[in-house]
Amino acid sequence: RQIGDAPRPAPQHRPACAGEQVATGAYDGSARLWRDDGSLLASFSPGDGPVQALAFDAVRGALWVGTWGGRVIVYDQRSGAATTVCRLTESIRTLGLAADGRHLVAGDNGGRFQVIDLEGGTQPVLSAQVAGPAYRARFDTDGSVLVTSADGLRRYRPGATLPTAVYPCDDARWFDVLPD
Repeated sequence: RQIGDAPRPAPQHRPACAGEQVATGAYDGSARLWRDDGSLLASFSPGDGPVQALAFDAVRGALWVGTWGGRVIVYDQRSGAATTVCRLTESIRTLGLAADGRHLVAGDNGGRFQVIDLEGGTQPVLSAQVAGPAYRARFDTDGSVLVTSADGLRRYRPGATLPTAVYPCDDARWFDVLPD
């Protein structure tokens, strides 16, 4: 459904929902926070091309935005401040927030992905490469990172720098990784 006057969301993107708020990203480079009644709470334009990916934490009032220019920016809903969390080489394709809110995973079109400890600064705790774009990256319930790419699904356990499991597939682009 379209909410308010929001521009069409970027491809490969689903709105990020948390409770009674929805976050959307758009081709015009803006990210917006909406109430579930369709009224606009906040609008943020990182100025780095279309918004490709979002992660939202309503408890912290934080919106992570993945841009075409390869930046991950956190927007603080309460203060209005925006800070670059990390930069990858190519456009950000996927973002995932851990259930506890402590870690964020970002993946780009070149297959690079990073896991950032949000409470420990902006240095990645895991940085790795998969074949082709990192289509989806999410955290499993045990804290593992699940990443889909052109050659399948890979699982990275906490603290591991190499995948602990590989599930091959001809093209995992259409896989969705649960939990989300």
